[in-house]
Amino acid sequence: MKYVFGPVPSRRLGYSLGIDVIPFKTCTLDCVYCQLGPTTVRTLERRQWVPENDIIEEIKDTLARHTGIDYLTFSGSGEPTLHAGIGRIIREIQAICAIPIAVITNGTLLFEQEVREGLMSADLVIPSVDCVSTKIFQRLNRPHPDLRMENILRGLETFSHDYSGALWVEIMIARGFNDTAEELECIAKKLERVRIDKIQINTVTRPPSDTQIEPASREELELARDILGERAEIIGDFTKEKILFEETDIRQRILHLLQRHPDSARRISAALGISMSIVELHLRRLADEGKLQRIEHAGEQFYRPANTVGGGRQ
Repeated sequence: MKYVFGPVPSRRLGYSLGIDVIPFKTCTLDCVYCQLGPTTVRTLERRQWVPENDIIEEIKDTLARHTGIDYLTFSGSGEPTLHAGIGRIIREIQAICAIPIAVITNGTLLFEQEVREGLMSADLVIPSVDCVSTKIFQRLNRPHPDLRMENILRGLETFSHDYSGALWVEIMIARGFNDTAEELECIAKKLERVRIDKIQINTVTRPPSDTQIEPASREELELARDILGERAEIIGDFTKEKILFEETDIRQRILHLLQRHPDSARRISAALGISMSIVELHLRRLADEGKLQRIEHAGEQFYRPANTVGGGRQ
């Protein structure tokens, strides 16, 4: 599969089938915390980055082989709204299945009417608002030079009042950037004008693009939640019931899970419902075989495919 990955366990969306409509690390931003590494193509150009029909055929094929999917999620290797056909793809999917469709976006292109219209059919849209200060935006998100914070916020506000689906705003907190009470209060003030169902507070949990970036502490996340108000919640880890898998299936599931983002043995165990000892055994074997690479982050060992780095927030 080139454009579809999963289903993968998502902290927010249960079992999510990922839809990746953008070439690897093509984005409007180059965020210091991104788990994919540095942006290789930073652009505002919306076009048919990958063929729409190929995406839809892969989705059909995957849905014929998988059940129990909670969401079909546009996410992955870059900013999905850069694909000019995202609206048509959403509508085509809805014509063949009733699974809810989510779009995880950095929200930077919502000032464009065509982008807003393309997302109107989605069941859930999750844009990011990491900051509202231009100075912090430049340091934390490292945007394309033609992006302006005031346009992004205006686009989100307009979209929120036109859109009838669920709208969750995500804020990624990075220590030393947007974790001050001053910036959080400014975010809260700006979001008062936006029709939001939830504000989801996140922090750096996987190895970031800039290895110096540190996650916020629990106390700092709770401060953010208190300032952002009753709509705000701190995102928790995904857990599921224990399921027994055959050994070959365990290896395949681990590799599939790591295909789009690095993860630790602890989190893989919780996500797949497999004991830590079994997960660690397979991770060691896969690393010894050269299929996985070990990396350290925040005192914990993570694994990723040896030949690629990939993935998006879910």
